[in-house]
Amino acid sequence: MESAEGSNNFILMGDCNARVGEFSAPPPEEHKDLTRKSSDKFTNKRGKLLIKSIIENGWNLINGCTISDQEGAYTFRNNNGSSTIDLAISSHPAAESIQDMEIVPTMSSCHDLMLLKIKTGCAEATQHIISKPVMEYINRIKWDPSLYDEFLDSFDRVIDNRPFTYSRLQQAAFTAAKNTKMLKSIPLGPQNEINDAKWYDEECRQKREELRRLIRVLRSKGPSDLTIDYIQAKCAYNRLKKSKQKDFWESINQFRPRKQNTNNNIKSSRWRQHFSTLFKKEASDPQYTTPPEGTENAEMDKNITCEEMVAAIQKLKSKKAPGLDGIPNEVLKIITISHQQEILHLLNEILNSGEIPQDFGKTLIHPIFKKGDPNDPANFRPISLLSTTLKLLTSIIAKRLSQWGEESKKISEYQAGFKAGTGTMEQIVILNTIVQSKLALPNGKLFVAYVDLKSAFDSPPHDKLWRKMAQIGMGRKVLRFLRNLYSSAEGVVKTGDGLTKPFPIDKGVLQGDGASPITFNSYIDSVVNDMYNSDVPGVAIGSCLVHLLLFADDIVLIANTADQLKINILSKSFKEMGLTVNIGKTKVVAFSKRKMKTNPKILWNGEELEVVDTYTYLGVIFHRNGHFSTAKSHFTSKAAATSAIVIGICQRGKIPPIATHKKLQQSLINSVFLYCSPIWGLSLEEDQLEQPQCQFWKRLLRLSKSTPGYVVRLETGSKHTSIQMVKVTLCLICKILQKDEGSHQQNEAGENN
Repeated sequence: MESAEGSNNFILMGDCNARVGEFSAPPPEEHKDLTRKSSDKFTNKRGKLLIKSIIENGWNLINGCTISDQEGAYTFRNNNGSSTIDLAISSHPAAESIQDMEIVPTMSSCHDLMLLKIKTGCAEATQHIISKPVMEYINRIKWDPSLYDEFLDSFDRVIDNRPFTYSRLQQAAFTAAKNTKMLKSIPLGPQNEINDAKWYDEECRQKREELRRLIRVLRSKGPSDLTIDYIQAKCAYNRLKKSKQKDFWESINQFRPRKQNTNNNIKSSRWRQHFSTLFKKEASDPQYTTPPEGTENAEMDKNITCEEMVAAIQKLKSKKAPGLDGIPNEVLKIITISHQQEILHLLNEILNSGEIPQDFGKTLIHPIFKKGDPNDPANFRPISLLSTTLKLLTSIIAKRLSQWGEESKKISEYQAGFKAGTGTMEQIVILNTIVQSKLALPNGKLFVAYVDLKSAFDSPPHDKLWRKMAQIGMGRKVLRFLRNLYSSAEGVVKTGDGLTKPFPIDKGVLQGDGASPITFNSYIDSVVNDMYNSDVPGVAIGSCLVHLLLFADDIVLIANTADQLKINILSKSFKEMGLTVNIGKTKVVAFSKRKMKTNPKILWNGEELEVVDTYTYLGVIFHRNGHFSTAKSHFTSKAAATSAIVIGICQRGKIPPIATHKKLQQSLINSVFLYCSPIWGLSLEEDQLEQPQCQFWKRLLRLSKSTPGYVVRLETGSKHTSIQMVKVTLCLICKILQKDEGSHQQNEAGENN
């Protein structure tokens, strides 16, 4: 074990005589959904020491984390009982090579066999030769900035002076891309190869060679007039590197642990059946047979201005995957520069007429594996890609809807999701303020239900969605456009066999549509209205009465007692809205200084909800006693795990300069450790605060564990972590103070003070 502490690439297996219970090492961000199970619930003394070593070194515990050992099977059995004392431990880099581990009972020993399957470059002896399936391809424009002028000239020749339509725009863009050799056929099958690292492009190499040549001349001839040339070349080289900020992270990402492509045997027809069922609407409500028309709203329904379009164009990010139209954001940006009025006319024509161009609402669905059985489509998260022109139009509409919603207060202030200037930290502060204020009272208690919705964004029935939008005053043109867009919406799934046949999307908000977040917020806001229109008392905080907090679809129900009334109201609201609660993931925490003798019995439609001591809300662990010791251990462990990842990046990438190490440490490790630190971290001792940073540098530079922290900071030029935490806290305070006078954020923050 001691020799392993000095290694960054190892797998340690065997009888450790240590029982670690259900301990789960914090997974890296790339595998944050990974959780460990264990049949052995007990932790012995040696197990506690082993857990400490795993946390400090950022190692992985393999037992209970593989496909063949999902339940964390026992590894030792005798007459006295069963336990898991044979363990497999690895560093993060070595964990990437582990394909599977299986616990196999044996008759020759009390210890079971641990069969570890390692990924190698060699084919397995038992591998069967099968015919390679015919690969299907899809056309994509691979943008090359160096061909800017050629592409634009070709596009202008194809488009002529005829009026723009969506189909002509798409056809002209593809023809211009083909003429400039930017049209690529992308295979739809699984891609397992690793691309070359993008350390430097050709421009960087040329600048570097020029600089090296000048250095050689200076060394051979001594100071001369070339000194000025050398300084200028060095400045130009540094400016170029600084301008390649995104390329820096692309290069770094080449050396990060890669999430392996998940092989599955799911046929194209099964993919289509799963997603078509997911988006299939239930029987329509008779009262919603007549489509709503919306409200006269001149400001919302006015023609799109050139300023609005330019602002939306500038916000389109580069290097983003396009939809089925194959047109990336970069292409639409340059077309808009020379054809601004034509693009503007096209957008206004679609908005004013409400007529949706063919394939405009067709969505490319890319399934991303979450966890569980890789042969079950339900264990995949659908990522949807829309056409670039549609994203541009809906982003303009979304901006109007946001301004209208903010000015008219159409969305409750207790909803913090998808709101500019509001993040998870403010919502966590509010919940913590409510909890602490109640626990400060004699025999203070607070009952909090963390409600988990099943596929919340994919569930709202369209007829109820548009009825709600009309009720809150959405403009007629905007409502008609969105209604017609959703009516024509279709999905195709990208699979290893190619694209599936299209199927209708009859419910849910469209992913990737800029207007979807504000539309969803407006729809789910009904639960807030239902709660505040009831006679059930809220939780008094300052001058506010709080019933629930929302962050998009994350809902927290708050009550002074364990009464069923609020649960019943929320259940009724969800039923009317066509939303379903995941009972297994919905938990209740009964906050109190002392643990209650008996947990309250709380039911959701007759099913009992589990009462737990801890719950992770928006990334922060809340304990029933209001303390954050569990959260402190969690973030410290997570920082150690991230440190191991960063050290692996530095070693695999052979990154020599200390400045790059510092940048990675601050960007990757500190961002993990300091997340919401004003809530959980201000009570930490100084040595606890500085521990993640010092451990990173000691391991990277191979320093002794006894090296004082101040020496590490002096040698590396690092600042105290406590200073950064104070900055984060002050920024949060300033952010809250800038909120509107009398807002619930200010009232509740003031209550906490």
